Amino acid sequence: MNNVEIRILHELDEMEAVRQLEIEIWNANPEHALSSHLLFVIAKNGGIIMGAWKDQCLIGFVMGFIAKRQQEYYIYSHIAGVKTEWQGYGIGEKLKQAQRQWALQNGYALICWTFDPLQRMNASFNIHKLRVIVQSYHVNLYGDMPDGLNHGLATDRFTAEWYLKDPRILNRPMLQLPLTKYNALVHYDNNTLYTSTEPLDGERCTLQIP
Repeated sequence: MNNVEIRILHELDEMEAVRQLEIEIWNANPEHALSSHLLFVIAKNGGIIMGAWKDQCLIGFVMGFIAKRQQEYYIYSHIAGVKTEWQGYGIGEKLKQAQRQWALQNGYALICWTFDPLQRMNASFNIHKLRVIVQSYHVNLYGDMPDGLNHGLATDRFTAEWYLKDPRILNRPMLQLPLTKYNALVHYDNNTLYTSTEPLDGERCTLQIP
């Protein structure tokens, strides 16, 4: 998808395009979608909002903001999505790699987000492809969510921790701005899940998706 452009978003009309895309992807009631003005404020005050554009149409986005735990500042990647008809073309990975590049350039070594452990494709993308680690499991983290994708489902979530200076991450290719059904073998060590494509020594665990 070389003709898909990834760029940082700054303007209010771009934020409204993000809002409308969120409503479409999640089949959400507009009153529950992110405010374009809130997105604008985040973008103007240290956050990062990126969009994937195809023929002047927004087909994907990722949004993150500055967070802190203990003495470490990091980027919390709150929401990311790609239009249904464009999923499976690597656009989500391009957005995440662009977010990774921006974070490193701005002095951040960690990006975190949550994902549904029962969504196999998301789990594979995060653990196998991006090589995040998982140390936290949250039961019904967000409570009942009214959008079309989550309504009526418990919102159990893993927290993904993407350590951007980890050698396993640095050795993977990085996209450079401007940017114009798997099974992951996981290994349990010191209360942490790691992905691996190599034979592993020590204890292993299998996470079964019902």
